[in-house]
This record gives sequence, C-alpha cells and structure tokens, in this order.
Amino acid sequence: SGPVGSGKSKALCYEAVRLSYLNPNCAGLLGAPSYHMLRDVTLPALFGILNEQQIPHDYYKSEGMLRLSEPGVAIYLRGLSQSDALRGMNLTWFGVDEVTYTQEASWTQLEARLRQPGGVSYCGFGVWTPKGHDWVYRRFVESPGEHYGLVKAQPFENRHITKGNPIYYDLLKQSYSEGEYEQEVLGLYRVDNSNRVY
Repeated sequence: SGPVGSGKSKALCYEAVRLSYLNPNCAGLLGAPSYHMLRDVTLPALFGILNEQQIPHDYYKSEGMLRLSEPGVAIYLRGLSQSDALRGMNLTWFGVDEVTYTQEASWTQLEARLRQPGGVSYCGFGVWTPKGHDWVYRRFVESPGEHYGLVKAQPFENRHITKGNPIYYDLLKQSYSEGEYEQEVLGLYRVDNSNRVY
C-alpha cells in the first residue's frame, strides 16, 4: 500500500520474478483491473526489469502469456474484470496491480487457484493506492487474517521521482483537493462519506 509514485508496480514485478525463480517449472499470474492497465502500466515495468537483469523471456501476446526460460515458468497476463474467467487455473503465485480497482471476487478466485502441484512457495500479493475503507482496507489493513501481511510505503520515499521532477509533489498539492492529496500523495485511508445514504 502506498501513495502515487512510490514504485508499487515495479515492486510487484520484482516479486513476480522472485517467485518465478522460487517455483521453477510452475505457473504464475500477473493481473490488473483491466487488460489496458496491465498493458500500459504493469507490463512496461516487468519488461524493464527482465531486460535490465538480462532474464531470457518470450512474450506470447495473442495468448496473454510470458515464458521465463531459465526457471521454465509460464506467467499468465490477465485483466481481472471477470472473476469467472479465472476458474480452472492452477498457479503457485499471483500478483495484482492496483488491487483497490479490482473486484473482491477476482481476488478470492485467484486465492483458490494457488494449488499447482510442485510449487515451493505459494503466494498471492498485490499493490495499491488507498481508496477509502473498501474491501482492500477491511481485508488487509483493518483486520488482516493470520496469513496476510502489509507493507506500507511512505510518501516522498521514492527519490527517483523528485530527482527527475523536483516539483512533482508541489504540483500535486496544488492540483488535488485536501482529501485527494491525503489519499493519493500521503497514502492515507480516508473515510469517504460521498456515497452514504441517510
């Protein structure tokens, strides 16, 4: 969990690569709320890591799959707008970008897929910017289960942002309302009363 610009998508992709090597000859899944978000945000971060670390890979765009040849791992690339489309898969791990924009049913369906024989380290993980007291807040922040953990990135901690654009956060403070700034830039979990009915 963390504010905008804290490197969440990159951290997600590093974890995907790490779990691929921990679970050779198995399968994992990298997802986002929509395929467009996966294509535009998550995949560039993943390909940047694979190229930077010189990890051999083959991308099968039409099949929505990436294969890492060294560990012999298939990584399925999926938009998560339809939870039923995830049924039947066998995985050792999955990672979800921007979990707060993903349906809870998709997360639950993915948890049920962590059953592939031969796995060494079964794990589901995700990254997100806070979005009020939604299902993600209730599950991972307010009352996390025994097998859940949370890492909270701190605001302004990613120095690469300010190195490239020193006024990045100043501009956001001018552009956002106070509530939006607290949520998006400070990474706080605000109570949103806008949809309440009295």
